[in-house]
Order: sequence, then C-alpha cells, then structure tokens
Amino acid sequence: MSVETWIKAWRASFAVSFFGAIQFVICMILAMLIYPGGNLDNAREPGFRVLKNYVSDLGRTTSISGKPNPVASIVFKLSAIVFAICLLPHFVFVPMQAWDKPGLLIAVSILSAISVLGLIVAALNPVDLYPAKHHLALFVWVLLMFFATGIHAMALLTSKETVSLAMPFVSVVVSMLAIGYCITSAETVVAGMHFHDKLPLTSALLEKLLFLAAIIWLFAFSVRMLLYTDFSEYREKDVDRDAEVFMSQVGLRKR
Repeated sequence: MSVETWIKAWRASFAVSFFGAIQFVICMILAMLIYPGGNLDNAREPGFRVLKNYVSDLGRTTSISGKPNPVASIVFKLSAIVFAICLLPHFVFVPMQAWDKPGLLIAVSILSAISVLGLIVAALNPVDLYPAKHHLALFVWVLLMFFATGIHAMALLTSKETVSLAMPFVSVVVSMLAIGYCITSAETVVAGMHFHDKLPLTSALLEKLLFLAAIIWLFAFSVRMLLYTDFSEYREKDVDRDAEVFMSQVGLRKR
C-alpha cells in the first residue's frame, strides 16, 4: 500500500465512524419520539422518558405498555448495527494514536472490536424476546468498553508524545461511566426480583450518559484525527519536483 493510499484510508476510517455516530444519534431521537410508551417505573406512562426508560426499550418489538413497537424497533436496531459496523475501521487505526505505545493500543483495538460485536448481538436480540442474550451481549459490550477506554487513557497519559489531556480525560470518563453502569444495572436487576414497586433507576440515567460520553469520545477522536494529524513526514518525496523548486528559488533553470 502506498503512503497516499494509506493516508486516504486513515481519513476515510474516521469519516465513516463520524457518520455512524451522527446517524445513530438522529435515529435514536426519532425512535424516542415514536416509542408508544411504558417504562419499568410506570407501564402505562406514555412516550419515552429519559430518566425512566433504557435505550434498549427502543428496540422492543412490543413496548412495556403492551403496544406494538415495529417502527421504532426497526429504526433503532438498524441504526445501532450501522453504528457498530462504522466503528470497526476507526479501531484499525487506534494503535497509531501514540507511536510509542503500540502494544497497549493494539489491545484497545481488539477489545473495542469485540465490544462492538456485543453491541450488534444486543441489537439483534430485543430485550422483550431474548432477555438473556440481550443482557449478556450488553454486559460484554459495556465491560470491554471499560477496559478498552481505561487502557487507552493509560497509553496516552504515559506516551512520550505530546498528546492533549482532553483525549485521555474523555477516555477516563467513559471508563468510569461504563463500570458505574454495570454496578447500578446489577442493583436494578436484583431489586426487580425482590421489590417490583421500587426500582432504583439510576442505571437508566447512567446508560444515557454512557452512550453520550462514548459518542463524544468518538467525535473528539474522529475530528482530531481528521483535522490535526500531520502526515507530511510520511509523504513520499518527489525529488525532481523539489529540485525544480530549489532551482527556481536561486534563479536557475533546467537546460
């Protein structure tokens, strides 16, 4: 692969991931507006409630209120799958974000790619039809995201290269939200088995914050890599052209 082709692939990968995140946000908002209603706190409450509904509720074939949810389910499912697929090219180039930490960043790429597969499996298995598969896939996605973003932050913070502190900071935030979501989700599941009238819905809010932080993380890295990466030192040199420029500067011309 030539240098020019490699650079184009680099930029295309981050452009694709940026598109995937944008379409997912738009489709998720649309699905929220269409969702018939019902949540774990009140099955009869109309519409989607950010503080009471989980994002996974949008993928239900039948809403918690008992009404069919075909349109929102399809929109959410397809957008989640497209989002996951669009992330894969992004992860290929993650090891190049800090040239002196290839080992750690390769681990980040592998963990991230596996976590994306968990997101796809969760989307293909609606929580109302396949609760065990859905929650297991979701758990894999969130847990691997915790490790991936944690290692990513450590790699950037210990790198000898000059890296903006904003980048590892966002990774730390995503990592902390991921582990917080895992803990509060477990508490909600346990409470749901014993106290059906009093569910601690903290995990529902953390889930939205996790999605938001993950998308901001993706936006931040995509924009930085698209706009601020200098490839000049990797471009192939055109000796004849450089000689032509030099001679023109000193008033000489090729005969």
